[in-house]
Amino acid sequence: MKSIKILFLFLVTIKLFSSEVHNLPVYDLQDERFTIHGIVNNFSSEKLLLINFTNSNCKPCKIEIPKLLKLHEKLSSQGLVLWIVFVGDNNDTIEPLIKEFGIGSNVKVMKDPLEISYKRMKFTGVPANFLISKNKDLSYTSIGYTDKKQTLLEKKVEELLK
Repeated sequence: MKSIKILFLFLVTIKLFSSEVHNLPVYDLQDERFTIHGIVNNFSSEKLLLINFTNSNCKPCKIEIPKLLKLHEKLSSQGLVLWIVFVGDNNDTIEPLIKEFGIGSNVKVMKDPLEISYKRMKFTGVPANFLISKNKDLSYTSIGYTDKKQTLLEKKVEELLK
C-alpha cells in the first residue's frame, strides 16, 4: 500500500503532462484499483522513486527492465524504490515477464490495461522513466531507450541518492 501511495504522489507531481492525472487509475496484480487523491501525502522523504512505464510488446523495454532491476538491487539499500507499470497489458502478459526477468516482491508491479496513463500523460512512447526525488519533486524524465539514456538515468539516480 505504501508503494502505491508513492506512485500516486509521482503522478500528482507531473501535472505538466495533463490536468487529469489526478484521476488516473492504476491497478495492482490483484486488480485493486487506486487513484491519486487521498494517498499523496505519504511519500517517504528517505526514498527515491523510479517509475518505469513499459509494455510487454516493447522490445527496448525488455532490454531496459533487467538493467533497472540490477540498478534497484544495487541501490535499494540506499533508498531506491522501483515500480514497473505495464501499460496496455493484463496479468496474462505480465506474469510471464515477472518470471522471465525474476522480478521480486521488492519491486512493485502495476498495470494500466486501458492505457489511460499513456493517453492522459501524453507519452511519446515506452519505456518511460520518471524519478521522484526525496523532496517529492519530479527530478528526471526519460522517454525511450538507448544505452546513453540508461547511463544518464543511472547517474541521476546515484546523484539523487547522495
